[in-house]
Amino acid sequence: MKLDAGLAVEGKHLPGMDEVARAAEDLGFAGLWTSETKHDSFLPLAVAAGGTERLDLGTSVAIAFSRSPMVTAQLA
Repeated sequence: MKLDAGLAVEGKHLPGMDEVARAAEDLGFAGLWTSETKHDSFLPLAVAAGGTERLDLGTSVAIAFSRSPMVTAQLA
C-alpha cells in the first residue's frame, strides 16, 4: 500500500522543506503534495525536491487562472 503526505506550508519556513521531504521519505511515504491557498504551491516542492530521491512530488491544488498557460506548463 502506498501512502502520501501533505506538505503544510502555512506558517512554515521554506528552508526546512527539504528536511520535511527527507523525513517523509525515511518514514516510507510514497509522495508529498502541496496545495495553493495563500502561497505558491510550486516553490515548496522545488525546495523539498532537494531532500528526496524517490518521493513523488505534486500539487493537489494549483490555481491556473492566476498564471498564464505557458508559466503553468513550464512549472509542471
